[in-house]
Amino acid sequence: MISIQDLAVSKSEQVICSVPQLGIEAGERVVVTGHNGSGKSTLLRVIAGLELEFSGRLEVNASASDTTYVHQKPYLFRGTVRDNLEYGRKARGTLRQSLDRVQQLMDQLGIADLASSNAGSLSGGEARRVAIARALAFSPKLLLLDEPTADLDSAGVDGLRQLLAEQTGMTIVFASPQPLPAGFASRDFPICQP
Repeated sequence: MISIQDLAVSKSEQVICSVPQLGIEAGERVVVTGHNGSGKSTLLRVIAGLELEFSGRLEVNASASDTTYVHQKPYLFRGTVRDNLEYGRKARGTLRQSLDRVQQLMDQLGIADLASSNAGSLSGGEARRVAIARALAFSPKLLLLDEPTADLDSAGVDGLRQLLAEQTGMTIVFASPQPLPAGFASRDFPICQP
C-alpha cells in the first residue's frame, strides 16, 4: 500500500522529516511513534499528498478519494454533529448509503447524544471523536490519524481502539508520541535528524 525510500522533507534548509525506508502493506495497522517535533505529522501529510515538497521515493496505492486524513487539530464543519458525519455521504453522492453506519459510528465513539449539538460547541475530545467518525464514514482504503487519542479520556481511547480493530480491509497509519493500541505494529524510529 505504501512504500517509502530515502524520503526527506526540508524547511528553511533544515531537514524536518527523514525516513530512510518504510513499507506498509494493504490492511496493515501501523503506529508511527517518535518524540514531539520528530516529523510524524509531516510524514502523514506527505503520505496524504498534502506535502508535495520532498525528496526520495513515495508510492501510495490509494487514490485521493480513497484516503482520509484526520489532522492533529481536527476541523469540523458548521452545523451539527450529525451534519458533519453525513458530509462524506453527501459530498461523494452516496446519499443512498445507509444512515445506520453514521449512527453506528456515533454509538461506538460515544457521541450519539451529541448528534444534534452544534459542532462549534464541542470539547476537544468530543470534536476529535466527531472528526474520526466522519473520516470512518467515508470507508476509506487508507486512513491516516495524527495523534487521534490526544484529548480523549480512557473510555474514548478504548472506544477508538475497538472501533479501529473492527475496520477490516482498511490500512491505518496512526501517529503518536507513544506506542498505542493493541493490534497495531509500532514503527518507532527517529524521523527527524537533530
